[in-house]
Parts: sequence; C-alpha cells; structure tokens
Amino acid sequence: MQIILNNESEYELSPSLLDTIRDLSQYCLDDLGLDESVEVSISFIDPAEIQELNRDFRGKDAPTDVLSFLCDEPDTDMGETSDKPAVGSPDDCSEEQAGSPIPLLLGDIVICPQEASKKALEQGLGFEETLYILSTHGILHLYGYDHEDADDAAVMEGEEDRLLTRWADSRKIELSWLDEDYS
Repeated sequence: MQIILNNESEYELSPSLLDTIRDLSQYCLDDLGLDESVEVSISFIDPAEIQELNRDFRGKDAPTDVLSFLCDEPDTDMGETSDKPAVGSPDDCSEEQAGSPIPLLLGDIVICPQEASKKALEQGLGFEETLYILSTHGILHLYGYDHEDADDAAVMEGEEDRLLTRWADSRKIELSWLDEDYS
C-alpha cells in the first residue's frame, strides 16, 4: 500500500506526526481488508483552498476540516462495488509492468490543519488526536461509509472508534477521548 502525504499548508507539521498519520492510515487500510496495491493521498491544505473545494464539490462556501474524493472504488461490503480490478491484467500493462500490481487509486483526502486546530479546541482534544480522527474519517469515506443520517453516522463513528482504539492499543498510544474496549 502506498500512503502519499503532502503538507501544502502553511501549518508546520512535524515529520514524526506525518509518519504517525501514515502508520495509522496503513493500519486502517489493512484492517478494512484493502488490497496491497491500494494508493491513498492525504494532503494538508490551507483554509482558502479547502473552502474552494468544499464550495465546488459540496456546494458549501465555507472552510471545513476534511474532505474525501474517491478515485477508484474498492470492492467493499458497504454498498455498490466497482468492476475495476485492484490488479490489472498483463494486457493493460507495459512490458515492465506486466505481472506487477497496478495501484488502485482509492482516493484523495484533504485536511485543513487550521480547521483541525479549531475543532480540537472546541472539542477539548489534542491537535494530533484530531488529525488522527480526521485521517480515519477520510479513509472511511473512501471505503464507502457516510453520515447522511443518524444511523449511518452512528455506524461510521463506531468504526472510527474501533479502528483508532485498536491502532492506539497496538502502538501503545494514549488517546484521551477513547474509553470503550474494541479489542
């Protein structure tokens, strides 16, 4: 799996924080059973840019904390599946690529650190914890989860908590807001 991280924002994000987000993202994709050829991009962008994306793609002219853009659909149990294979056939490849997996470009996640910082303050969470939540939230959207109604929101939040708890436990990371046992 390839997790591509880009900090295009003016907000300083440490290399160790980015490594931790990459590790969490890898964990989530593995836990969800996605193929090794999956590729996800996570970009950190400034408020003006995320506001433009939010306006253009969701019709909401305001900055937000996270957006997800699906590229290729994975085969999941969450709904419709795609006919697109995670691994291409040799006929679809150059000679150098034949026999090698072709990445399933699952999607792009954009996170606004400035909006994440505001959310962290509002909810009494740490900034890093908030970025962990938003990264997991974005991956779940790419996987097919949504929160259009209360039932869907509860399912998605439960899956976020489950993934974050298991990841944090396996890495001996303390997350202050998690208190349920998903082991």
